[in-house]
Amino acid sequence: KKEALKKDDIIPSDFSINELQVGRYFNEVENIFINDDSLGCLLEVAPIGMMSKSLSDALHDVMSESVFEGMEVQVWLIGSPKIEGLLDKAVSHRCEGRALSKKIMRHRAKLLMAGAANSLSENQALLTRHFRVLISLSIETDSKAGLFRNSAKQSKSHLVKARQKLKDVLKAANLPVNCLSIH
Repeated sequence: KKEALKKDDIIPSDFSINELQVGRYFNEVENIFINDDSLGCLLEVAPIGMMSKSLSDALHDVMSESVFEGMEVQVWLIGSPKIEGLLDKAVSHRCEGRALSKKIMRHRAKLLMAGAANSLSENQALLTRHFRVLISLSIETDSKAGLFRNSAKQSKSHLVKARQKLKDVLKAANLPVNCLSIH
């Protein structure tokens, strides 16, 4: 049985795509994007290589209970070529006090850095990327009636609660989760 990831198993990321988010307005209190006809929020999480049955069940439960009619859920995999900081963290994290391991990891990091711009394989495209998973939760609103009708307020409340439940499940599995916002 595969256990949930431990905090030490995860190398935090410096990469974020906050500057790419679009919204007419950003509610900083509730951390949601507001457009003419929709409300939404984004969670950023490290990709999950293997998932335990308990995490799978918990994600299924939170999605079944929290996603309501009219809510859209999108899951995106984003790859950034900016990997130098991540590789530096990997080298220092795995090689504390071991000179040979550090030398091998530095060599591996140098090879992987070259793969950020050019393919590591002559036969096919094989680029080194730092992957992040984005989970978008959004709901449509009636732009003619305005965002502050009761149904829009209720939908906003449900959206915020759904995001929090999903975030709690992912954090319980020791996965780093960020609510994306505008800086």
